[in-house]
This record gives sequence, C-alpha cells and structure tokens, in this order.
Amino acid sequence: MSSHESSFTVASDHPSLAGHFPGNPLVPGVLLLERTLECAEAKIGQPLSVKAIVQAKFVAPLKPNELAQVELRHSPTELRFAIRHAERLIAQGIFALAPPP
Repeated sequence: MSSHESSFTVASDHPSLAGHFPGNPLVPGVLLLERTLECAEAKIGQPLSVKAIVQAKFVAPLKPNELAQVELRHSPTELRFAIRHAERLIAQGIFALAPPP
C-alpha cells in the first residue's frame, strides 16, 4: 500500500456552509469525502473510480478555514484515509475502488 499526505481548507463562503449550520457553520461530511478524493487523485496522478464507501466515521467537526490534514493509504482496490485538524481526528474511513483498466 502506498502512503501520501495532503491538506485542504474549505473557505467560509463555500455554498454548502450556508445551510450547515446557520450561525455556526461546519464542513459537511460529504464535502470532507469529496475533498479527500480530490487530494488522493492529485497525489496518485489519475482519476479514481469509487465503487463504495466501505466505512466512514466522522468524530469531530471541521470549521470553515481550518486546515484539514489528510493521510492517505491506497492500493489499486482500496483507499484508506484519516482527516485531522491540529492532531485531532476529524474523520476516517475506507473507499472501495474499481481496479484501473
């Protein structure tokens, strides 16, 4: 399994934050998953085809403009991830990937 590290932030004006939650915005889980996949594709250098989310556990909130540090481990059929902010675990999980053609 190969390992990579990456990071991202979600700007406070991102459209998904307006309804999640007014007055106390938090980055939605689906956006965390999307950004994680984008980080993985950038590090691996090719698009990934997700077959399923095998596991996704969200354990702490991420606020807009906070730096999310992403740890990635991947094989041709699996992507494992952990997202942290300031050493605090935000989310972790596993994507099942379709093998490359």
